[in-house]
Amino acid sequence: MDAPQTALERNFNAALVAGFGCILLLVLWIAYLLKCRLQEKRLAAMLRVASEMARVVTFRWDMEGQAYQTVANPHFWPEQEGRPVPPEMWLLPEFTQAYREMWARLQRGESESEQITYAAGTPSAKNWFEMRVRKILNPSGKYEFFGLIQDISEARRDEMRCRDNLALLDSLIDNLPGCFFVKDIDDRYRYIIANRQFADKTGVSQNNIVGSTDEEIFFHSPDLVQLYRNTDEALAKSRNHIELREPLIDRNGKRHEIRSVKSTFSLSNGRRLLIGFGIDITRQFELEQQQKAVIERLDDALKAEKIVNESLARIATASDFHSAVMDMIDVIGRHSGADRCYIYRFTDDALTGAVCEFEWVNNGVRAIRHAQKLLQIPEIPEWKEQLRSETPILISDFDELTPEYRKRARILHDFEIRSFIAESIRIDGKLYGFVGVDYVRSVKNFTDSDIHMLDSVAKLFRLAMERFRK
Repeated sequence: MDAPQTALERNFNAALVAGFGCILLLVLWIAYLLKCRLQEKRLAAMLRVASEMARVVTFRWDMEGQAYQTVANPHFWPEQEGRPVPPEMWLLPEFTQAYREMWARLQRGESESEQITYAAGTPSAKNWFEMRVRKILNPSGKYEFFGLIQDISEARRDEMRCRDNLALLDSLIDNLPGCFFVKDIDDRYRYIIANRQFADKTGVSQNNIVGSTDEEIFFHSPDLVQLYRNTDEALAKSRNHIELREPLIDRNGKRHEIRSVKSTFSLSNGRRLLIGFGIDITRQFELEQQQKAVIERLDDALKAEKIVNESLARIATASDFHSAVMDMIDVIGRHSGADRCYIYRFTDDALTGAVCEFEWVNNGVRAIRHAQKLLQIPEIPEWKEQLRSETPILISDFDELTPEYRKRARILHDFEIRSFIAESIRIDGKLYGFVGVDYVRSVKNFTDSDIHMLDSVAKLFRLAMERFRK
């Protein structure tokens, strides 16, 4: 049987157990610290990886402007002898002044936070960075600066490429051989792009065109504004493209003929645009008009020649003078589209009056011969002088005459004559009368062919008189 433990033995055993417990606790504590340290290292490593992936570093500065804690990365912030070098040593010179001023504002307390974009490296191999700094109160109760630096070189290069592309596009648009513009359909068709050609044609600078509407640019021509608006709205509804010829009137009133192509385009945000391109065809249009005028004059000449030839044939086959003249003015009236054709004879050498001897009238038109017994020539002195000098009397539009002229030539108003032409007739060198043609239901712009035709009719009348005088 074992002897019972003494008090000393019991105390020793208790101390031994306690010692082992302390050692165990110490080991566990050390293990915990090592684990935390490992986790810290892992976290720091993860932060470094995240920082590298995001191309972002952090730093802390004291109030004197000295960095005392950074995420070491020479790309963002070079070091020398284990300490970050002053930014002035690696910033490009053109950014140094702005950088110093930023930190001066922070240190003077003029600002709680700042942001600056700068470049570092060399002019031929530079990187772009964006720095954000904020004043904070640290756990020790002191103020310091906490900051982020982000590498924005790629974004900057993308931005520069975008700027270069936009500059190239602007250059191409400005040098197009025609007018180019873009309107915002959803903002009252306001111009957002206009090239140099369009500005030159309108007489308005590009800066003043952009942001303006047609009402503001072409305020001097409301009809033109309405024409553009009608075209634009129709195109916006159809969402198609159109080709058309439309006028452009500049600030000086000069008219340009533009052949345009217009279409619509929708941006990803739903914004609708109207794109237009036009070539100035004014010279071509003028040539076409000249050609058209030549063809019309030729047609008129051929028509007049046909009328004269047919009238001559009628005179040659007529049985008497009266029939010959009536056949002649019938041909003239019908083929010229006139409403009346007549021949007046002067009652005396002083041309104080004239009577209508022959008259042809179109269907539905009131005759002059029986309603107007005597034409009082002195009431219209212009006509008297023109007939004496064998100058044709031409009135293309009665409504465009002066009030005084309309008053003197009231016979035109009395018989609803809108256009009138007359040519004197001479027999044996003496002024006999005149042949006249008028238009009641339309306005006639008389041509050289019309004058030539009427002069030929006057000669044919003399020919007919000579034939039947024998």
